[in-house]
Amino acid sequence: EKNQVVLVRRDDSTKEFVKFGDLDKKIKETLDDMHEKLYNKSKKFFEDCVVPVDNMEQFEKAIKDKKIALAKFCCSSECEDLIKDESGGATSRCILKESKGKCIHCDEEAKALVYFSKSYWYDRNNIYFIKCVDSFLGFFSGNFFYFSEKQNLR
Repeated sequence: EKNQVVLVRRDDSTKEFVKFGDLDKKIKETLDDMHEKLYNKSKKFFEDCVVPVDNMEQFEKAIKDKKIALAKFCCSSECEDLIKDESGGATSRCILKESKGKCIHCDEEAKALVYFSKSYWYDRNNIYFIKCVDSFLGFFSGNFFYFSEKQNLR
């Protein structure tokens, strides 16, 4: 009757009346805007979660604080197993790039700069998950980590 539709955004719940003739253009604009806002929000959240570390004390603090530790690493499976045991479960998540220096754990020559974190944290009422989205946002060599919202699984 009015030759229009109601366009409701899922990201901010705003409603807008759009004429049928403008629908194609408006949907593209809206989706582009939603993508940009979600991208920027996720990128900021990720950057706020990453903590560069230079020693095991800083590493363990970052993991305890539910952050992602960015550390130089020798890429040895034996060293990763020791890191996992000593940190309460943190493992490598993504190799960012090649790196020189000393490994965060064993002081051998580092081969790469690596993101480490736990795959989840539990706190009586909620479980927090880390999800790795490969090539989702296309930055940091195509790998991106983000924390999901608080999820109550009970």
